[in-house]
Amino acid sequence: MDAFSEVLNDVRLKGAMFFRAEFSAPWQLSTPHCRVLAPTLAPGAPHMLIYHFVVDGSARVSLEGESDVELSPGDIVLFPHGDPHCLSGGFGWNQIDSAALLRKVATRDLSPMRLGGGGATTGFVCGYLTCDPLLCGPILESLPPMLKVNIRTDRSGQWLEHSILHLVEEAASDSAGSDVRLAKLSEVLFVDTMRRYVTGLPDQTTGWRAGARD
Repeated sequence: MDAFSEVLNDVRLKGAMFFRAEFSAPWQLSTPHCRVLAPTLAPGAPHMLIYHFVVDGSARVSLEGESDVELSPGDIVLFPHGDPHCLSGGFGWNQIDSAALLRKVATRDLSPMRLGGGGATTGFVCGYLTCDPLLCGPILESLPPMLKVNIRTDRSGQWLEHSILHLVEEAASDSAGSDVRLAKLSEVLFVDTMRRYVTGLPDQTTGWRAGARD
């Protein structure tokens, strides 16, 4: 087993990719800390990792006290510690009701959510992973609050994207077994995201990330 697989082997992930969203400019969505989301999305889960995959269009994402990060098609932005963050598109103020979005997901309504100001549209697939922080602590502790990679740079990423979009459509139509396959695929997405992140680290990186990259 390679070093990267060894590192991830004891991370017991449970995946749940849940829905597509299409927000038209201007729009803004504030996502609270995973501790607020967990009781509704994953009752009893000790920790949640939140991610957003940009299918098309553009957006900005920010953490409190940090500069905005631009997002483009193919980008995945991951929040390993479940920190609160803000997504937005266009210029102006049109707040997306995060409580309504949460209720939609909680009721297993996986149909695309379409909201915003009517301008240019940005499409997302949004999801989360749960894990035991005691088992994956060394990995989580070494990760930044937010990391971004793009999966449209090679064939494996393109295959992953096509699989995600196909299964999200199946889940929205309540196809048998689609939820289970989406859950497993979201684990693959996490591993692929981590692989791309580790590969792009600078040479002076130390710790398990340096060993995994090598």
